[in-house]
Amino acid sequence: MFNDKYSLSESQNSFLVKKLFEDIVYCCIQFEGSRLTFPETKTLLDGFNIPNANYDDIKNVLNIHVALKYINSTINEPFST
Repeated sequence: MFNDKYSLSESQNSFLVKKLFEDIVYCCIQFEGSRLTFPETKTLLDGFNIPNANYDDIKNVLNIHVALKYINSTINEPFST
């Protein structure tokens, strides 16, 4: 139906996810309605605290971070039902 426009290898895909990790997390929390800015999100991902941040926003960032790490680590495993 559609041709694979980019045809990236597995290692290239993994590199791209690692490179855009902060961007992906930031976009996900914006879908959740967070008021954190991109620098604040990056600060949280680097392991530092933001004193004025809402607890739910911090929790969302950390949960999405864990979920994306899990997805990236299990990407080669077969699907199970």
